[in-house]
Amino acid sequence: MPLDNDHRYPPLRLGRREPYILNLCKGKRVLDLGFMDVGLTQEKAQVGSLLHQMINRVAAVHVGIDLDSSLRHLLPPDSDRYKLFFGNVEDPATFAQVGEIRFDVVVAAELIEHVNNPGLFLSAVRTVMTPATTLLLTVPNALRFQNLIYAHQGLEKVNPDHNYWFSPATIQTLLNKNGFHVNALAGYIFGPERPEHLGPHGLACPGLIVEGSIVQGSERPRRWPSQCAAPQPQPQAQAESQPVGAPV
Repeated sequence: MPLDNDHRYPPLRLGRREPYILNLCKGKRVLDLGFMDVGLTQEKAQVGSLLHQMINRVAAVHVGIDLDSSLRHLLPPDSDRYKLFFGNVEDPATFAQVGEIRFDVVVAAELIEHVNNPGLFLSAVRTVMTPATTLLLTVPNALRFQNLIYAHQGLEKVNPDHNYWFSPATIQTLLNKNGFHVNALAGYIFGPERPEHLGPHGLACPGLIVEGSIVQGSERPRRWPSQCAAPQPQPQAQAESQPVGAPV
């Protein structure tokens, strides 16, 4: 029997990454993974533009885990609602540091493409999740329109620390294989992209936003959109005022 290699999607919801994340984190207990921005941490921390700092302004409880502790002094001291830990997110012992806290949202923004073993990471992060916890991933999109342009120039533009590209199909397969439902799939843009460059379904957008949750018992892992309702787009006029990206 031939494999079904075709993965067809309705138009992706498109918006800006930060408003989408902040809307989901507002008033919640949030675990923020890989919160340092390699090469830009100091510059961004000084002006308050780190995503980690933005999450801290809206979350009810905010815990961070990162591998690099060298710039810890740039961020607030630990408190009752804010704590930072350090270690490898592929190791369950790293997550054991947070104790009994269970989170509403676990944010892994532009993280999973850096780890050596995404399956180990997904297994480890489950130890601090409940069935009600949302795992929020953002990843660079393998199908982004710039990749084809660069390829025709004999060029590949990729962060030197990235191990993987992800597409809408492969990020869902990775999550499903490791015991996660995919509850929502969206695309993010940086701002200057023209809609016609992203295709009629938006699949050539720069990055992907994925919301997942733990598969329980004998449940069959869900994929988007065949077994999940697509998130509803926000009106264009609310793109900047609402903390959810609007469609382009």
